[in-house]
Amino acid sequence: MRVLLISIAIAVARTQLIRAQEESASPGEKTNTYPEVPKEYEVGKDTISPDGRFAILYPVREEDSNVDPVLPNLLVRLKPYAALKEIERGHGVT
Repeated sequence: MRVLLISIAIAVARTQLIRAQEESASPGEKTNTYPEVPKEYEVGKDTISPDGRFAILYPVREEDSNVDPVLPNLLVRLKPYAALKEIERGHGVT
């Protein structure tokens, strides 16, 4: 009986942990907006520095369009916002 109760307690605890991980993993719930970023650009979510101060901005691209955006990628400081450098594209860099 004691083993059964311990097994049930472990199962309930694991279920709670799994649900908590699933909730935090959904990208739609955690949205970081940066009002200073120009509307022509989007923040590359994988390019944000660990302290959240720097990132690379990519030009917003139409999903149906195959045309390369004319705007360059930018290295920016997010807090406070400042464009630091244009990142060259070409030779395998996109």
